[in-house]
Amino acid sequence: MTERECFNRIVRFQKADWIPNYEMGVVGDTIAQWHKEGLPADATLGSFFGLNGIEDMQYLDYGPIPGVPDRTKWPGVKQPDGSVFMRDAWGTETLQVRDGAHADGAHRLIRAGIRDRSD
Repeated sequence: MTERECFNRIVRFQKADWIPNYEMGVVGDTIAQWHKEGLPADATLGSFFGLNGIEDMQYLDYGPIPGVPDRTKWPGVKQPDGSVFMRDAWGTETLQVRDGAHADGAHRLIRAGIRDRSD
């Protein structure tokens, strides 16, 4: 059974022969830290961890369709310090930090989109 066949069976809640092992992205700072901690310089994530693949899924919309009413999604408003203020389809507001320490965009929660039962 191919990776695709396994994946398709799994997302349909059917039995698969095996479970593909995918990584959906690792922050560059994390990989640099792993190298400091002993990850061989020539090792790839796929070879080191035995992954079947690495998928960049940052551009997939995981939010509700349509979004939460009265909580317009903002693609990002750049701040003077280079960080980006964002609101997703759930209404969650985050600040994506883009500085030397967090060049890949660590997210800091500003306000949760769903805060209580009335949401």
